Amino acid sequence: MSRPLLWIALSGILVATNALAAPNGNGGAISATYSGSGVVGSGSSGIPPLLAYRKSRAVDVLVQEGRAMQRADGGTLTAEHHAYLQAKLKTILAGGY
Repeated sequence: MSRPLLWIALSGILVATNALAAPNGNGGAISATYSGSGVVGSGSSGIPPLLAYRKSRAVDVLVQEGRAMQRADGGTLTAEHHAYLQAKLKTILAGGY
């Protein structure tokens, strides 16, 4: 898989994940709210900020790992590496991060 195709595939998943994580219709924008007690909340995004960060970070690490594999494979991922990355992505999307 070429680098642009890998990026397009993973960024499409990120957009879909972000849309699912932000059901309030704000397009995934961060909507922090400030309460009088001095606590900054995450608004009504529906997903706790720490979990969203961990999921995003796991996908970022996966993208970097995929790029390193692609370089090691001479520019095109082998079928085994592609299957490995797909399985890891499914695990991340299922909450295993």
